Amino acid sequence: MFSLQVLKDFFHSEKGVFGYALPLIIATVFAFLDRITEQQWMDFAFLMATIYIGGKTIQGSAAVVAGGQKAKAEAEAAKAEVAVLKSAASSNDAAADAALEKKFSKTEG
Repeated sequence: MFSLQVLKDFFHSEKGVFGYALPLIIATVFAFLDRITEQQWMDFAFLMATIYIGGKTIQGSAAVVAGGQKAKAEAEAAKAEVAVLKSAASSNDAAADAALEKKFSKTEG
């Protein structure tokens, strides 16, 4: 199940097809034509797989780091908004009341 999804993702990716699959197909043709040895083909296939897996790992790690930074920024913004709402709730300021009304009158949809 996992390998089928990986292969499906691989062949739907332009980077996967042109960056990794096409050179591997060319190397396979060269191996059948005896332009390269079987060992050279295996080394090339291993190199291509290593590059693909390494690239996906780095891409996933970068997404986690970026997602963590985004979540931290959102948390800081939420803290600031809570502080504003708390101060608005404790005051009798018309602008604060308008801010509260605007915040809580939003319809979720």
